[in-house]
Amino acid sequence: MSKDILINVEPKEIRVAVVFDNKLTDFFVERKDTQQIVGNIYKGKVTAIVPGVGAAFVDIGLEKNGFLYIDDIVGPPLELEEEFWTEEGGINFHKKIPIEEKLKINEEIIVQVIKEPFGKKGPRLTTHITLPGKHLVLMPNDPRIGISRRITDKRERERIKQILKNLNIPYGMGVIARTAGKSADEKDFEKDLNYLLKNWNRITRLSQRLSSPSLLHEESELVIRILRDLFTDDIDNVFIDSKEEYKKALRFINYFSPHLRKKLWLYQEEIPLFVKMGIEEEIEKLYKRVVELKSGGYIVIEQTESLVSIDVNSGRFVGKKKKTLEETAFMVNREAAEEIARQIRLRNLGGIIIIDFIDMVEREHQKEVFHIFKEALKEDKAKIKLYPFSQFGLIEMTRERKRKSIESIFYEKCPYCRGLGHVKSLSTLANEALREIKKFLTENKKKKIILSVHPDLERKLSLEYMRFIRGIGKRYHTIIEIKPDSKLHIEEINIS
Repeated sequence: MSKDILINVEPKEIRVAVVFDNKLTDFFVERKDTQQIVGNIYKGKVTAIVPGVGAAFVDIGLEKNGFLYIDDIVGPPLELEEEFWTEEGGINFHKKIPIEEKLKINEEIIVQVIKEPFGKKGPRLTTHITLPGKHLVLMPNDPRIGISRRITDKRERERIKQILKNLNIPYGMGVIARTAGKSADEKDFEKDLNYLLKNWNRITRLSQRLSSPSLLHEESELVIRILRDLFTDDIDNVFIDSKEEYKKALRFINYFSPHLRKKLWLYQEEIPLFVKMGIEEEIEKLYKRVVELKSGGYIVIEQTESLVSIDVNSGRFVGKKKKTLEETAFMVNREAAEEIARQIRLRNLGGIIIIDFIDMVEREHQKEVFHIFKEALKEDKAKIKLYPFSQFGLIEMTRERKRKSIESIFYEKCPYCRGLGHVKSLSTLANEALREIKKFLTENKKKKIILSVHPDLERKLSLEYMRFIRGIGKRYHTIIEIKPDSKLHIEEINIS
């Protein structure tokens, strides 16, 4: 069974798919005009303190002020769920200190973004800075040493522990060995540490020179983050369809993990990468409310600003005719449990999630469906709190919202129904149009084609995408004409 990472680079968008045994298991998107800010480090200024909720607002130079909880000042790093030890015997993070004793109005502080802005809320911040490398995470303000819990082998943990003890870590700083560290030797860890310390020294110098609000450190772009966080020994291949991004990836891998270089490939075929690998249609399904199950049942996913509701229906279930309603519900729910866990991860659904499975009377059936769902969620790296079936037959859970959901990236409020629904954004449609043109020209050799689209999309393409469209035309020896058509729906793209 093969596990591959596919990286598709478009002029203004990068998409990454992780495929295991020909099935999409993870999906990431980044637009060049709306890059994520999680991981960015800023020098900010405290603008307000709210003692009642134990929080402060910090100006970091963005449209909305960041939100800093007291627990993110004196507590352990929010995102780190590792096993720690310290030679000094540990640190007391649980002493409650009023926020007004920790911060003052107009005080300048260094903070890191741990959650993207969402709705009317600004980004969530922490003073616990973490700098991730390939094998290590550096914690400049936390002297603890730790090992990822995903490394379970006792001998391997002890081996890594001894290496970490021998590292020349500056006083007051700490590190965590990442999952990728299980294949690393002492030199790999030393190289990582030196790289991260140089980064932190650069950030420190900038913070002394710049006034607030200022950006001190920008998190790596998507391709490098994927190689850093996901490209481990269990990955069989990484395919990249851009020569420029491939060269960047090669430099990164040659420095941090040269033994993985043989798994990195430049994809140059005419057929688009995601089409060739058979996952473009799977990705299209991520934009739909309804997810069909093999059994004939289906799942309905509804997103609002306050919560996500997921409803399971039996639909046209194809089972044995003599099955009872209880048996039918049990079989559909079992299949749905695995698919829901997968969809939550793929769509990056966050916040409160309520799942309404088909009603089951037998307690044992509920327990098994819950167990299947819980096991499927173990593949998810996001922080999750899960609760068993309620008396109303619902499963409630929360999932950390670090990145934007697929819906919020690809859709905007619908102009046809005055914001009651959603349509794909113009940026999404423009990128789709480029892919559709390439797909059409791969299958049809023509000297000239006409791209008919809604006038709003035509303006977007003409103003921002013409050089990319001309580039496609040059590659396929074709003249591409864009024709506005007000009769077309905003999402309709026709090529002739």
